Amino acid sequence: MKSKQIEEQLKSLPTGPGVYLFKDEEGNVIYVGKAANLSNRARSYFGSPSSLSSKVQHLVSRIKELEF
Repeated sequence: MKSKQIEEQLKSLPTGPGVYLFKDEEGNVIYVGKAANLSNRARSYFGSPSSLSSKVQHLVSRIKELEF
């Protein structure tokens, strides 16, 4: 389940290209990604868990902040 903070950050993502960072509860960067459409790419992590590999599900469970 995504937090209110993540929900708000997802709403503010641009649809253009860029780089995004996922951070854990301690503020450590746990993933850096790039995308042609930041909004679509970042949202893809928070959709149906069954569509994600177990490795990605574990990553998503640790995300507490999104930066772009």
